[in-house]
Amino acid sequence: MKTISKFWTLSIVGFMMLFAVQCDPPSERADNEDLNTDYEEVGDEVNDEIGDAGDEIARERDELRNDINEAMADIDSKLERIDNEIEEESAEAKANLDKTREDLKMEKQKLEKRLEKVEAAGESNWEEIKHETELAFEDVEAKIQKAGEEIEEVFDDDNNR
Repeated sequence: MKTISKFWTLSIVGFMMLFAVQCDPPSERADNEDLNTDYEEVGDEVNDEIGDAGDEIARERDELRNDINEAMADIDSKLERIDNEIEEESAEAKANLDKTREDLKMEKQKLEKRLEKVEAAGESNWEEIKHETELAFEDVEAKIQKAGEEIEEVFDDDNNR
């Protein structure tokens, strides 16, 4: 009797272990494979979206970089014109051109700092940096245009004399 009860006890324990080891019945395995496929597809979509966002940021960064570089080149050409023609001007005109020159140099420094921020911006702060840069750029462009008008006015007055 003891042998039979040991046999049944061991048989029951064996069957329990067999079921415990076999955690995923075939139908659940198929469901899990479907879930894994779904997770992979979602992961691929998320990676694509992240990649697209990164591409968009890179494109916007390039655009801002180009705009800033063009503005700095414009400043450089105006500074060069002042340097080349200032000696021929009257004292009052020289004073005005010196002020314009200093204003342009200051605006160029602002652009250089802004360019550094654009280059260093990451995804987490990109929108903020981009917005600040666009606002600052509008301000700098207006000042560059004003400086250009002042330069033309001084040189045109000199030519009209």
